[in-house]
Amino acid sequence: MEQTMRRAFFRATLLVAAALVTGAASAQAWPQKPIRVVIGFPPGTIMDGVARPVTEEMSKRLGQPIILEFKPGAGSTIATRSVVAADPDGYTLLFGAASAVLPLLNRNNGTDSGKELASVAHVASAPFFVLARGDLPATTLKDLVAHGKTAANGMTHGVGTQSAELVMQMFKARTGVESRSIPYKSSAQSLQAMLAGEIDLSVGTVAAFLPHMQTGRIRAITVMSAQRSPLAPNVPTPSELGVPNLEIGTNLGLWAPPGTPRDVIARLAAEARAALAQPDVIERIRKGAAAEPSTTPSPEGQLRIYENEVKVWTEAARLANFKAP
Repeated sequence: MEQTMRRAFFRATLLVAAALVTGAASAQAWPQKPIRVVIGFPPGTIMDGVARPVTEEMSKRLGQPIILEFKPGAGSTIATRSVVAADPDGYTLLFGAASAVLPLLNRNNGTDSGKELASVAHVASAPFFVLARGDLPATTLKDLVAHGKTAANGMTHGVGTQSAELVMQMFKARTGVESRSIPYKSSAQSLQAMLAGEIDLSVGTVAAFLPHMQTGRIRAITVMSAQRSPLAPNVPTPSELGVPNLEIGTNLGLWAPPGTPRDVIARLAAEARAALAQPDVIERIRKGAAAEPSTTPSPEGQLRIYENEVKVWTEAARLANFKAP
């Protein structure tokens, strides 16, 4: 009896050891095939401009192709859900913003990446700018407040996303600027409407607006960050204009399906960190996407940013008096 038990224990020990060796070997062998990175917006956006240089450098270091797959729609919910449901093997990732805002916009359909996905690494950030058409007779925040009260037909602002509307309403509530909202199907359409003189104000990251800011067709009123942007150093922050704690922007990073092995996430984070240390990658992010590379490219760093975003977007929704349907 005792000998039989010893044999059973010995066999069980061998099985456990074999499983551990197999698991370790599998982790060490990763990656063995191309990695797919899903993006919830179309090509040519800030997401594309940041993801491409980083993943190209990571691909070299990992020795496998990294393929960008664009799945636009529903404010990136479609893309996020596809990654939540993907196999947690390290071969499917999400690149995008920590979507703390999505549940605020739609209680039933919003997907919260910070709660439903595994954090890999924060990659870049871009603050929102409040922008005015170049010929608007208001060049400062004080002018803007006055013009909104005295203009014959009032002022208008255009938005292409619900999150942009939240940001604009937050800005209005904190500054006293008055304008009525004109919705568009996309941020690109809102930009074109501003260039055509159809709307007075808009809000967004600087990537799409910068060329028109440089020609004077669009003027930036403020950059919604703690420090001025190196891309537009003459644009003041809200604090400089007497409106403290009005900081909000887009934070972009890599996320993995829940249950992805920790060692795989650690390897991905290490390669993202190494990519962001390359001067050419930094230059491409700054010039091509008008974003600032992350100084905290780690799973923990991204989660801290996500937790802060939950607070910021919740406050934006409160100031906008917005309630999710």
